[in-house]
Amino acid sequence: MSLKLDAGIGAPFTPDRREAYLEVKVETADKVRSTTTTRNVCILVDTSTSMSNSKIRKAREGVRRVLDELNPEDTVSIIGFNSRSNVIVPMTKWGAADQSNIYDSVVGTGGGSNYDGQLEASGGTDIINGLETAQKEFSNLSTRDIGTKEMVLLSDGKDRQDLSEYEEVAQNINSDGISIIAAGIGRRYNEQVMLTLAQESGGEPFNLDSSDNIADFLGERIREAGKVVHSNPKLQIETGDEFMIDPDEKAYFTEPQIMSKDIASNESGVEVELPRLFEDGYQDLTVPVLGTPNDTGVELHLADVSVVEGGKTIASTGLKTTYEAESTKKRVVEKRREAAKIVTEISDGDASDKDIEKAIAEIEKEGWSKVATDLEDRLTRSEESGGTIDITKEPVDPDDY
Repeated sequence: MSLKLDAGIGAPFTPDRREAYLEVKVETADKVRSTTTTRNVCILVDTSTSMSNSKIRKAREGVRRVLDELNPEDTVSIIGFNSRSNVIVPMTKWGAADQSNIYDSVVGTGGGSNYDGQLEASGGTDIINGLETAQKEFSNLSTRDIGTKEMVLLSDGKDRQDLSEYEEVAQNINSDGISIIAAGIGRRYNEQVMLTLAQESGGEPFNLDSSDNIADFLGERIREAGKVVHSNPKLQIETGDEFMIDPDEKAYFTEPQIMSKDIASNESGVEVELPRLFEDGYQDLTVPVLGTPNDTGVELHLADVSVVEGGKTIASTGLKTTYEAESTKKRVVEKRREAAKIVTEISDGDASDKDIEKAIAEIEKEGWSKVATDLEDRLTRSEESGGTIDITKEPVDPDDY
């Protein structure tokens, strides 16, 4: 199998403690593959008026960097969008494409005011229209075009549609096995839109402080896409008869990036959508489990845990547990989970500053002073940056646990 899957619980169940936290680590196996993954990529560039001058020039350079990195077996599409979408390059196998013409369409044949390519800045912004156009391009892929499927979105604007509309379109895109790498440029874009698009599609959000970072960002993303081992994995958990997982709860990821994911019911138990898994990559997450009253010392089947993709099981493990008279184990998992919850609330804007400060104060009361100090620092930096600093990419220092 291409994955290692480990599962355990933090502080165990006791007669008085009937909630525990399942901690799961999903890790790609060593030397899982020796060749580069085929990449199916759509580059979506905001071409609204606010992208004029240096931003659109840097975006062209970035798209050129993507083209330079492609292998013959990769497929690529390039779309410019403002209030409408312009499919500059339909989904095309790079090795069979008219590459010279594609470069000219993006970079142009003349410099400065003589630019004659198709990435020009004008008009308003309709991100959803651009995303839906890109999704149609992926539908043109042959069934033989296996590999990663990614949209890379660049925008500096604020769209006016309701956040629920972005959730719906991102979930629909993810159902086709496509993830969205959503990059906001500068400080005026709507960070909640980018975060929602990334999280609901299994992708990643990014903030580019300056247009000077666009080319390097796009070059790194296309190289990274070639290292994806599993692009649409799910964690499935089937609990034993004495236990249950509430689907109204959330799974919190604690490393390498802090985030939350919904827990969904399925035919045999519950499931959680996992982020893309890269070569030499891993994901740590926690899920709350409820137990029924039981005697101490009796070993019980807690859960069967598996990772599936495309209906196939790619890793699985079973877990047993024993109720103890008294728990002496350190509450490391609970501490990690609570910290992750607060970080996601700061990042997502799901709670008021007053509620977040109250939650941090509770952390302090537990005696977890280093964790509380770290969370206060993240809150301050997020407020000062207007939410553009991604505090979720900084795991809490392991020494704090």
